[in-house]
Amino acid sequence: MTLHNTVFGCSKPSIKYPNLFQHSVHAVVQRIVWIATAICMKFFANFYIYNREHLKNLPTPLLVIANHRSYWDSMIIGTLFPFFSTEYLPIGFMADDSLYDNILHRIFFNLTGTYKAGRGEGYDVSLAYPRHFLLKNRVFLIFPYGKILINELTTDKPQRGIAILAREFSNLTILPIYLKTTPRTGLIIRSLFKRYEMGVIVGKPFKLDPKMYTLTVEDLADRLVGQITQASQTNEKT
Repeated sequence: MTLHNTVFGCSKPSIKYPNLFQHSVHAVVQRIVWIATAICMKFFANFYIYNREHLKNLPTPLLVIANHRSYWDSMIIGTLFPFFSTEYLPIGFMADDSLYDNILHRIFFNLTGTYKAGRGEGYDVSLAYPRHFLLKNRVFLIFPYGKILINELTTDKPQRGIAILAREFSNLTILPIYLKTTPRTGLIIRSLFKRYEMGVIVGKPFKLDPKMYTLTVEDLADRLVGQITQASQTNEKT
């Protein structure tokens, strides 16, 4: 008896990449979400973007890394890219596996092209979808800590996956984004009393410096997260 595609006798989870039909669905639904998010930010929040010029003529493959403060974050980042662009949209996203336990979340994720993070299943699984998107010269968004993190003085360590991806793709452009989004829910209802801050600070896109390849995976992940922090220090509103 042979153990084909197994680890310690347990079958590896199969990876099902999006086919052409699914890709088309994701493209359409993401644009619907794009419109809905843009409307909500326009009329129900104090929304702004700093350094919009950093979004011009971005090369692909593109890895977007950002801090994560609210459930709006992924949708807001999606609206940074041109509505009619086929180069950037649809974007690839990841969500914590536990969120798929909710049927409504699962439907939304399937329609928008959001994939399970595969936490604890090894990098062959957890990085399968990001690699798939980047190999096709597309855009993928990753929150380095893999969860909503409001306290920025955390002692948590970022996931090493962003460093592994950065090393694997020599032609990869990395776009750091700092989000000043409110973690409060009920944005539309609360806007009747107060418009909460929903800000985006776009950092300068970059490729790995040759010296970064000498760092350990852990140190490189910390360095990449540092680029998000550095982006937060700008104050040039556009």
